[in-house]
Amino acid sequence: MARKQSFSDKFWHDKHGQFVVAQKPNVFLWVWLFSFAMSILLSPSTFKRDIVLVGGISILIWAALELGWGVNYFRRTLGLCVLLLYAVSHIA
Repeated sequence: MARKQSFSDKFWHDKHGQFVVAQKPNVFLWVWLFSFAMSILLSPSTFKRDIVLVGGISILIWAALELGWGVNYFRRTLGLCVLLLYAVSHIA
């Protein structure tokens, strides 16, 4: 009989009991990383604005996926924090 998982187990471990903090980036995170790098390298232009928009949409999708389907509570909390940080940074 399997023992009941504690909150700490659920926060740091996946359903197989493996400790998971970082994972291989998915396509949305790769797109955001590329857009972020390009936004630093490009001078202000319409193209740069479009790159930043694509990056913003991509990181929002990534964060929503983590929040809804993250492998543990840590990953879900990370998704929530990214969504909140994005919202707060774009309010002002």
